[in-house]
Amino acid sequence: MKFIIDWFKKQVKPAQKVIRPSLLESKQTGSCGGMSTTELKIRIELILDGVKTKDSIMGSVTQLAGLSHSLQTQFLDQLSELSELSMSHAYSVMLVYTPSIKIMDSKEHSQWIEQIILSISSNQLDEANSLIKNYSQFNLQINRSTTSFSDVADVLEKLIFSITRQELALMSIDLSANQRPYTNGKSIFLPESISVFDNYQDNYLLYKVMTFQLLGQIQLQTNSALKDIEEGVTEYGDHFLDIFSTIETLRINHYLKKKFPGIWKNILSIHEKLTIETYPEHIFSDHAETSVFDSLSWIKQFGIKQRILDSLPYQSDFSPEKLSKHTVDSGSVQASPIMMNIDKKSSEITEDDDNNQTAERIYFKHNSNSEPSGSTNQPDTDIWQNLADNIEHHQAEQKSLRDEQKQNSYLYPEWDISLKQYRNNWCRVEEISTEHDIDESQITDDIELKFFEKRIRKSLDLIINDQKLIRNQADGDDIDIDAWVAASSNKTKHADDFQNIYIRNNKNSRSVAILFAVDISGSTAGWKNKIIKQSTWLLSRTLANLDDQYAIYAFSGAGRDHCHIYPVKKFDENYNYDIKQRIFSLKPQQYTRMGAAIRHLGKTLKQSDAKTKILFVLTDGKPDDIDSYRGDYGIEDTRRAFNEVKALHITPFVLTFDKEAMDYLPYMLGKKHFRLISDITMLPIQISTIYKQLTT
Repeated sequence: MKFIIDWFKKQVKPAQKVIRPSLLESKQTGSCGGMSTTELKIRIELILDGVKTKDSIMGSVTQLAGLSHSLQTQFLDQLSELSELSMSHAYSVMLVYTPSIKIMDSKEHSQWIEQIILSISSNQLDEANSLIKNYSQFNLQINRSTTSFSDVADVLEKLIFSITRQELALMSIDLSANQRPYTNGKSIFLPESISVFDNYQDNYLLYKVMTFQLLGQIQLQTNSALKDIEEGVTEYGDHFLDIFSTIETLRINHYLKKKFPGIWKNILSIHEKLTIETYPEHIFSDHAETSVFDSLSWIKQFGIKQRILDSLPYQSDFSPEKLSKHTVDSGSVQASPIMMNIDKKSSEITEDDDNNQTAERIYFKHNSNSEPSGSTNQPDTDIWQNLADNIEHHQAEQKSLRDEQKQNSYLYPEWDISLKQYRNNWCRVEEISTEHDIDESQITDDIELKFFEKRIRKSLDLIINDQKLIRNQADGDDIDIDAWVAASSNKTKHADDFQNIYIRNNKNSRSVAILFAVDISGSTAGWKNKIIKQSTWLLSRTLANLDDQYAIYAFSGAGRDHCHIYPVKKFDENYNYDIKQRIFSLKPQQYTRMGAAIRHLGKTLKQSDAKTKILFVLTDGKPDDIDSYRGDYGIEDTRRAFNEVKALHITPFVLTFDKEAMDYLPYMLGKKHFRLISDITMLPIQISTIYKQLTT
C-alpha cells in the first residue's frame, strides 16, 4: 500500500507557484513614469551629436531612466544649453548628472549647472572641469550668505500686492548682463542673486530696499519727466544721468522715510554696514511732497558739477531707455492703481471694467503740464492717502489677503521617488464651487433607486437603533419591557431584580466623522458617472438621519498647478435641496492626481472634533495625470499621502472598481483598507455596507 502511495505522489506534479510581478513594476516605458532608456539614449545622442565617447553611455542612461519625467526634461534642457557652449563638457555633465542631483537639493543643483555654464562662457574651462569632477563637494563650497532671486520673489510680490493692490511681476536680470534694477511700470527687474554682504538676511534687506525703490519710482512717476531727462543726457552725457539718478534716489528715499518707516530703517542699516556716512538727507527735508521736477530743479540750481554722493547700492536704472519702457494703459489709467492728480483735490472713483471681481480702485489723473512742486503754493496730492494712513494698515491688508487666498488655493508637497525626497509647495489645490445646471428629476425617479434606498435605510436603521438605546439601566427614559418581564418571572422576585429595568437614550455615544472623496476624472464618464452620483445622493440622503458628521468632496484636475476639489457637502452643512443639486451637477473632469487631493481632504477632515475619522475614497483607477504622474511615481506619492493621513489619526479606505487594483492597492494601503467591487451597479449597497462596518 505504501508503494502505491509513493508512486502516486511521483506522478502528481506539485502546483506551480505563480510569480507575480513586483507591485511597483511600472507598466510605463520609464521606471518612474518618465522616458524609457531607449528614448533617452536617442535624445542624448541627438544633442551630443559628433562627440566620440570612449565608453558606452548606457550606464548613465539607465540611471537617468530612474528619474521622474520632469527631472528628465530638465536634464535634456540643461544638456542642450551646455552642448551649445561645449560638447565635451555637456558629455561630462551627463555622466555625473544622476548622482549629482541625488546629493544636492534642487536649488544647489541649479546653482551648480549655472556655475558650470558661467565658467565655460568666461573661457575658464579648467574651473568648469573642476566643478564637474568635484560635484560631490559643490554643496560644501556654496556661499550660504548669497540670496537668490527665487528665494525672495514670491514674498516680495505678495508684499507689493498687499500694499498697492497692484499685480507687479518680479523678474530676474541675468548677472552677466551687468545691469542695475529697473522697472517698466508693470514689472520690476531685480538681480538674479545678491552677495554684497556676508549675511543672508542683509542681502535679503537689500533686495527689499531695491524693490521699494522701484515701487517708489512707479508711484512718484519719475518717467513723467522723460523728455527733460533725455534732453539733459543729450546735452551733458552720462554725467548728467549719474547726478540725476543719485538725486532721484534721494527723493524716493525721502518718500519711503515718510510712508514706510520700516523700509527707511532697512536703508539706514545698509548705509551703516557699507559705511556711507555723508548721506545728504537734508536735500528734500523742507518738501512735504515732491515730484521728479524737484530733482531736475535741484540740478539746474546747483549745476551738474556738484557731485554730492557716489551711487548707492540699491540705486536703480534711470536711463531714458529704461524709463521709456513704462507702459500706459488706455483710458489714462497706468499700471499703478493710484496716481497723482495735481489739478484736483478730490479723487475720482472708477470701476475696473476689465475684471468685475476686482474691488473698486481710486485713480488720480496726471496732468503733464503741471509745474514742479517747488513753484506752486499748493502741495502735491498725497498719492498714498487713500491707500493707508500707516504701515499697520498695510500689514493688516496683507494678512487679510493671505487669509482670502487660503480659502481657495493651497500648496502641498509631493513625493518624488526618483529623488527620494519631497518637492515642497509642488501642487496647487483649488476648491471650486459646482454649478447647478442639470435637471436631476429623470435620474432620481428611477424605480431601481427606490429599491436601493430601502436597502440602505434598513441597514442604517440598525445603526440608528443601536446608537440610541442602551438597555438594562438603573435609570433611564423608558421601561425596558424585556428586563421587566425577566425580573417578574424570577421565582424569588427579589428587589435587586428590578434595579436595571430601564432604557436610556444615548444619542451621543457615537463620535464619527467621515469624508467621502469622489473621483470624477474623465474615465468615469457615461454610466459610471451616473451610478456614482446616484450612490452619493442615496447615501447623503440616508445619512441625514444619523448623528454622524459627514462631508462629500469630488476631485480631479490636470497637472500639478490645477488640482481641483469640488465641495459638495461640507461638515457644517445639513442635507438639503442645494446639496442634491450639487451632487447631480457633478460632471467627469480630467485626470486623477490623488496624492494632492488626499493631503488636502485629510487636512479638512483633521479639523473635525470626532474621535473616529474616516477618509472614504471612491475611485475607478490608479493615480494618473498629464505630467507623468503615473506608474511608480504616482503610486509612491499616493502611498505617502495615505501614510500622512494615518499619522493624523485618520483611517483611509478606498472603494474601487478597477480590475487591476490588486496590483497596487495592497501596497498603497494595506489589505484591510480597500475593497474591489466587480459589479458597479451594486455600488449603493456596497457603500452603505462598508460604512456600517467602518463605523461600528
